[in-house]
Amino acid sequence: MTDLLTTRPESLHLGHPIIDRTHDEFHGLVAKLNAAGLVDFILHFAALASHAEEHFAKEQQLMRQSHYPADQMETHLRDHLMVLQEINRLNAMVARGSVAAARVYVSDLLPVWFEQHNHVHDGPLVSHLKRANLASSLG
Repeated sequence: MTDLLTTRPESLHLGHPIIDRTHDEFHGLVAKLNAAGLVDFILHFAALASHAEEHFAKEQQLMRQSHYPADQMETHLRDHLMVLQEINRLNAMVARGSVAAARVYVSDLLPVWFEQHNHVHDGPLVSHLKRANLASSLG
């Protein structure tokens, strides 16, 4: 299992500039959240929620543009939706000053989800994009 706090962001790269850049941003936000005090945690968690929306929208655009197989796109997008709903639920709690559950999510659950998602969904997407010659599209 990858520890996002000790792993260098580039070790998570898959070879697609857009996806790698958003993964770097994700990595940075997770690191900031894990080191943040209360006020900074609230600000950075809101940034994580915004980042997730944008990150997932970019991947969805890449999938549609490249004619990603419908069954793979459906499961990939379902995985995005699941984590996005959880981040948004926690963001509402964090905005009210309740950060305990969000701290556990960011330190323990989100890194595990990310590693699995990166391997199961993003890796095959990048392989598809390379085959479709869209490695630098939408950059």
